[in-house]
Amino acid sequence: MMTLLVATGLLNAYAMVLVLARPLCFHTRLYRPMVLNILLSVFPLACFVGALEAFDAGASQGRGGWWVLVAAVAVVLWFCFLPNSSYLITELNLSHRTVDPETATVPLWYDIVLVLAMALSGIVNTLVTVFTAQYFISAIVAWDAPHPMLVAVSWTVPAVMFVIVAFGMYIGRQVRLNSWDLVRPRRLLAKLRQHFAAAHAGRQAVGFTLVHAVLLFLVYSCFVGISVGLGA
Repeated sequence: MMTLLVATGLLNAYAMVLVLARPLCFHTRLYRPMVLNILLSVFPLACFVGALEAFDAGASQGRGGWWVLVAAVAVVLWFCFLPNSSYLITELNLSHRTVDPETATVPLWYDIVLVLAMALSGIVNTLVTVFTAQYFISAIVAWDAPHPMLVAVSWTVPAVMFVIVAFGMYIGRQVRLNSWDLVRPRRLLAKLRQHFAAAHAGRQAVGFTLVHAVLLFLVYSCFVGISVGLGA
């Protein structure tokens, strides 16, 4: 697990380095939204790791109390902010090149690698946490199976979560809502009602959600297949 976390951290760091090196190498302005998006992508993973550490600390000391509360809060934050990880996929539209008129100095190949690194880091951030969640749930619901991760019922976890994540990506990119808008439910619901009142908005949301959820699920299946195969 530690090796996986280190590799994931290096991928996130590489994406951040490319973003920060861009203005230094090509004499253009720093595109700050990318920096924020990478940090938001890492945040859910950090929350999940924090929840695991809190559970482990409580278990090792043979008590719950504050450790359980800390873990519960971390899990809630992880779930609310998880769409921010895969949201980096939407950076593949290269929209940042039209924001800064100086982007003509930045080679297209550099920006392609930059957004690809961001998208991959976001996907990996999502896969790692969903994989860990499925692993623990599988150990509970199929503890007596030779390979609990391969039990069909455990796959409802990633299937449901990827649909939720994909829909979160949609409302983030198309409705321009953020995870912290959950603390203002009236404003959030008002913006959703206004958005979905438009013609074809519902159809677009369903299409966006399904296409991205299937992509995440297929990549995740490869990820789990490799992990289970190596562990067999």
